[in-house]
Amino acid sequence: MLSSECGYLVRRFAPLQHEKWSKIPESEKQVLFDRLLSKFEIDLNLPHVRRRVNNIMGGRYRDMRHWMYDHYLDYPSFEEALKHPYPGICPDDWDWLCHNIYNSASFQTQSTKNKANHTKLPYVHCWGSRPFVNYLEDDMIDGEIELFRVTHFSKTKGWVNVAHSNHDRMIEIQQQQQTDPEEAKPLTQREICIEVLGKKLSYF
Repeated sequence: MLSSECGYLVRRFAPLQHEKWSKIPESEKQVLFDRLLSKFEIDLNLPHVRRRVNNIMGGRYRDMRHWMYDHYLDYPSFEEALKHPYPGICPDDWDWLCHNIYNSASFQTQSTKNKANHTKLPYVHCWGSRPFVNYLEDDMIDGEIELFRVTHFSKTKGWVNVAHSNHDRMIEIQQQQQTDPEEAKPLTQREICIEVLGKKLSYF
């Protein structure tokens, strides 16, 4: 699968000494693109194809950096974290990330702001940091309602807070439409999600 290969290439070959994916020079990204082209017959000269691949790799890069920051936070101090590089990356890259990203004032400020915003959510999902829409685009999930279920339900922990009642309401609306012959233009799954969650809380 294209997205899986993009993830592998990013984890294996992406340069780490940059603030974020968008700051990586095109010449360095091209190394990853060339490796992808050796396995997939796609035309990266087409703007929409190149944009799609770039977005996938950018998402995987962001995920990887998030995992690295979680690893950084496992240690009680900056000095301790510095001694324990994230598995699989060279000490020089880890040293650069710790000094220039994770310990920087701007990063710490943004991290604090993100944590504050996170506490305001009515409930949280359980599928990591990858944007939900990527799962739909990769054909991993059949529609937005099913996406809501799998991202808010854990086999071990059950439903996340009030997500269960919201999902039940989505299914109820969907079933009503299927049994109501008067319904000329039924709502799409996306529209049902927005009706139940509210436009502001929509993830799509």
